[in-house]
Amino acid sequence: MSCDELAAYAARQKSRFLFDGYQAGKARHDLETPQTDDPELLDRARQATEYVNRSSAGDLNAKSPFAGLSRDQLILIAYDDQGGYTINERQAAWRGSAQMEYKWTQGAIARAQLESSMTGKVPVFLREVLNYYKALPMIERVQDRYPWNYEAEMEAKIAEELALPAGGEREPQTHILNLYDILAAMTDPEKKRLEREDPALPETVEVSPDLNLPPLTTNN
Repeated sequence: MSCDELAAYAARQKSRFLFDGYQAGKARHDLETPQTDDPELLDRARQATEYVNRSSAGDLNAKSPFAGLSRDQLILIAYDDQGGYTINERQAAWRGSAQMEYKWTQGAIARAQLESSMTGKVPVFLREVLNYYKALPMIERVQDRYPWNYEAEMEAKIAEELALPAGGEREPQTHILNLYDILAAMTDPEKKRLEREDPALPETVEVSPDLNLPPLTTNN
């Protein structure tokens, strides 16, 4: 597929295992079972349905049958439309991927705050964000939450930060580097919508637009 075709495919798949498309067939999805007699696969599908429903009800102790898989593996399951997984299994996998992304975003923001408080600039943080993007599965990178020239934009931001004098004052036009803009790609607009409908999903991280943040408190 071309990038555009892959992005369109991703959007179609999301409409099946998330949002209105999922809710419209909720009762059917909860009854769905794999086309197999394998008791292990049947039990996995049952666990996925239980996990999705308990998570949606706010149960933080709900356990996914895909716990322990890598993000690449979870993404493969979520977007697999070949019939090997039920819709609830695919949503369970997507939830696991979303949780991983949320945890990384929280850590990245904390590291950005610390770097900014110590040096007055954040090139290491920006490089981490860019490397995170490069490591994403292609089906995640081509979606419209990322601009087509994202890598070039981030490289320009990194060069701009490196050019700043250590501990120096920023020029007025570059004083504010909006962390939300940098991390906006971490929060798909569709994911925001699901967060409003499902309290069990990670909340969107609220980020101050000003990098001159107070230093983090440590035990050192």
